[in-house]
Amino acid sequence: VGEVIVKPNTNIRREYRLEIEHRLALGECYKELVGNQIGDKQVGENIIISANVGSDTEKEEKLLGEYADKEAPTSIGLVRTELFYEFGPPTVEELVEIFLKLSGKSRGACKIRLFDRAVDKDPFESDPMYGEDYNLGFLLKNEEGKKILRTQLRAIILAYLKDKENKGQSGISFFIPMVRTAADVIAVKEILKDVENALALPPSKIRIGAMIETQDAVNNLKEILKEVDYISVGTNDLISRESLSFNRGITLINEIVRVVNEYNQGLAPQDFDKQIDISICGDWATKYEFILYAYKNFIQKG
Repeated sequence: VGEVIVKPNTNIRREYRLEIEHRLALGECYKELVGNQIGDKQVGENIIISANVGSDTEKEEKLLGEYADKEAPTSIGLVRTELFYEFGPPTVEELVEIFLKLSGKSRGACKIRLFDRAVDKDPFESDPMYGEDYNLGFLLKNEEGKKILRTQLRAIILAYLKDKENKGQSGISFFIPMVRTAADVIAVKEILKDVENALALPPSKIRIGAMIETQDAVNNLKEILKEVDYISVGTNDLISRESLSFNRGITLINEIVRVVNEYNQGLAPQDFDKQIDISICGDWATKYEFILYAYKNFIQKG
């Protein structure tokens, strides 16, 4: 679905001209970077671009399959599970089938975000079934939310174990939206234990992540890192929704990277595999200014 503007004024013409220039610049930047190397690795081995999977899983599964047939690495950085509830709650079996299909087409990670219907998640801004503005609190405190959380965790664990059985290892993991404190993560992990016990399963080694998309999460990041395996910076809520400037957004992301680097550097040599990964999610992942900045300031510097 597009938009046609009849007789655009000067400001609108300027806005679209800048957008075109940005896209062209990003294309040239990509061409230049693909031919370069960082150390003994090609850029493509260092920069992982992941898909955002929504409700049309058949189309996205086909697209992932087309990329998987090529040499390029494929990865799913965000499965938006809330979109599977458009026509009512799916069953555990339906979710397991979806997760396994997506993981089967990914040659890397398949990161599943727990149900998140905050107000920025169009087109469900005022869904009468689930309310207008809720997120992690809904999953932990609301009776309907608790059912959704347990259903999703059950499906994720079963899909993870089946995927591991089929492939020897699994890229399936899950992460928690709208985290504000380490206590939020601990609460979800306790429910995960209950779900595993109900399935008569030993504790799994599934990786757990947190969305860093609130100022509280940034403030409490040191404690949150102790409870997770990776983080994803949700720029839509953390930066775009707050209408922060580019410089302010960069300042926030720099602070997050600094804290994660300090945490990783403080790990003992034998705990190298416990290092925290960072991914960028949302609008900023498509901003050519940020991509250039991230390449020069984060990726090139390791």
